[in-house]
Amino acid sequence: MARGIVVRLAHALDRSRTCNPRSRSPARIAFSASKNEIRAHTDTSKYTQKQGNLCRDTGRASDDRTVRLWDLSHLVEVQCFRGHETSVNCVAFSADGSRLFSAASDRWIRVWDFTVPQKFLDYAHRLDQARAELRQTPDDPVALASLGEWYAFRGIDDWAAELLEVARAKGANVSPLLLGRVYWRLDRPEKAAAKLERAIRSQEAPVNYLRQCLTVLRPTPSGAR
Repeated sequence: MARGIVVRLAHALDRSRTCNPRSRSPARIAFSASKNEIRAHTDTSKYTQKQGNLCRDTGRASDDRTVRLWDLSHLVEVQCFRGHETSVNCVAFSADGSRLFSAASDRWIRVWDFTVPQKFLDYAHRLDQARAELRQTPDDPVALASLGEWYAFRGIDDWAAELLEVARAKGANVSPLLLGRVYWRLDRPEKAAAKLERAIRSQEAPVNYLRQCLTVLRPTPSGAR
């Protein structure tokens, strides 16, 4: 059986990239039957990962540190993703086809989210409305929350946390899960864990997913039972 590194999706999706620096470089990525984990194998099998008519052949162009998405119906390249610092060894699509995972020789696994362009358009429309409202009412909690969500989406997490907390204090319905992710990216694990615990109580996301996030934020000490 091929040796592998288990990487929980809770960690991968919230951190944008994840790895096990003590391991060898992953050569294949596969999802568990439950879809809650990905297993990054360290053997050197070559394969083609396919999602519908879109495909990336890991036997080609991996040494240029890119991930290339192809439309097999027309044999054209759809998109080239850059970000890895070493050669790309393998890729895998999520079950719904909305994300692509890629693993490289530097032991990093990156997540490419195909839903971002549509989210950008949706947030841009809400942002215009929020700015108009804030010109009339500078402390409007709903508008402040919308602005905070926009900054969270763009990765400006310190501004996002401040705005979302102010909006919540003024009565806006702010997602604990979103705040948890913001604090996670700010490397404030205790605050992130507290928000995720609130998300569990409010049933904002599947409990198993949230508990997996908490196991990353609050790992069990070595030797503990």
